[in-house]
Amino acid sequence: MGNITTTTQQLDQIIKESNSIFIACHSSPDVDAMGSLLALRQILLTHYKVKDVRIFAESMSAMLSFLPGISSVNTHGLFKTLMHERPDALIFLDFNMWHMVSPRFSEQIKQSAFEYQIPTIVIDHHPVEIKNIESTLFINREDSSTAQTLFRVFHDELDLPLTADIANCLLAGILSDTERFKYHHPSLEYTFSTMPKLLTSATFTIQDLTEIMTTYPAYGVKSLEVFLSNMVCDEDGLTYAVIHDHDVIRHELKKPAISVAAKFVMSHIMLAIDSSKWGFVMYPYLNEVGKYTVSFRSKTDEFSARLAAEQLGGGGHDKASAVRISADDSEKALQKVLEALKPLRNPQS
Repeated sequence: MGNITTTTQQLDQIIKESNSIFIACHSSPDVDAMGSLLALRQILLTHYKVKDVRIFAESMSAMLSFLPGISSVNTHGLFKTLMHERPDALIFLDFNMWHMVSPRFSEQIKQSAFEYQIPTIVIDHHPVEIKNIESTLFINREDSSTAQTLFRVFHDELDLPLTADIANCLLAGILSDTERFKYHHPSLEYTFSTMPKLLTSATFTIQDLTEIMTTYPAYGVKSLEVFLSNMVCDEDGLTYAVIHDHDVIRHELKKPAISVAAKFVMSHIMLAIDSSKWGFVMYPYLNEVGKYTVSFRSKTDEFSARLAAEQLGGGGHDKASAVRISADDSEKALQKVLEALKPLRNPQS
């Protein structure tokens, strides 16, 4: 057993005293959020024997179906369950801001947790400066992924064994959030040290997960085409691609297709352009009129994706961040983003 921190001891005690635990990751989860969600479920069921463990995620992509245990995810919303049932503890994974748990019901979830005094635990790896969830317990080790933090807490500190399913989910989360170790992160030395343990227990290999994560679905081809046709490469190294309101209508684009295309553009195209130093994708958030998702990426220390998102009220990491903004239409949303980026593009002005 490793050196156990006070927060790990507190988490361990809360879990041991709970018969019912609800776990939620952020809406529209990525592989790290979903892998962490499924891994923690298995940890609680296998090692703690918690009687009732339920996991929640809204707007879940079919691209996550390769993860073991995915059928156990409740996609109908945490709030609907909290209306009728009260868990002994509530755990939030891979986010620290209330609006990220649910596009429509975050305020109601917040009120339920407060009104019924449900112990709330946040396990996250995003900058603490943006946190607005007043939790009973907050665990953030500034790791490269939330999956990495779960490994650190439960397997390094508490010395709980790795099962194949737990290892598969944690390995997928780590590889996804580091873009298969593409991005530098201060905790990468620790990340590399965990790989032999994970790979020994997992049935996935890095090659397996690379093939899965780089496979592109046919249903997203039209959305990808639209992003590329609207891509702009500016002289100062900013590259951006947008799907406008009229694109959605004209091409009958659907949310899953837009989301998978946006991720592909960011991960495999935008920063691969030789002149590109940083950039963003923007597209209508189809769940709510007048809302637009903006995701930033950077491949140089000269430009911070985190600072870019913070200009618009969002947050994230220096290499990857996101925000959801309001505007009358997509043209005005794009101008809002470009205007907000001016201080970063021209810091002397």
